[in-house]
Amino acid sequence: MPRPREEDRVRELVCDDLREAEAAIPPGSVSVNPFAVSQRTHVHRKTLERYGLNSMIRETAERIRTRSELMSRRERVAVADRLTERDSQIATLQRANLLLLARVALAEANCQRLGVDPAELWKPMTPPPRATPYVPSGKRRWG
Repeated sequence: MPRPREEDRVRELVCDDLREAEAAIPPGSVSVNPFAVSQRTHVHRKTLERYGLNSMIRETAERIRTRSELMSRRERVAVADRLTERDSQIATLQRANLLLLARVALAEANCQRLGVDPAELWKPMTPPPRATPYVPSGKRRWG
């Protein structure tokens, strides 16, 4: 039984790789050129050229490029909408931050008015004493 042709094996490897590159999301995220295909399939670039696969690689790259241009227009609109939404959210958060700072300033001013040192407001709380553990008695019955 004769050995299968090397060209068939290489052609199958390259076709599989190009199908995966076309299916990649977002379009154009996988580079399609003889060097990149050669690296992914572990087939030498000259072998791809010898079997005439460079033209198939160029055609696939062109299809992906046109598809990515169409998708990029849609994505640009979607990104612009997301950025507008994010800008409004940032403005809302900035306004809330300013209001919170005003409340903190008011609290500190009231501390001074009432004769409390404002620095006392920002000291960390001491944890409760943990010298003896809390052990509930076992005599209680529910019911």
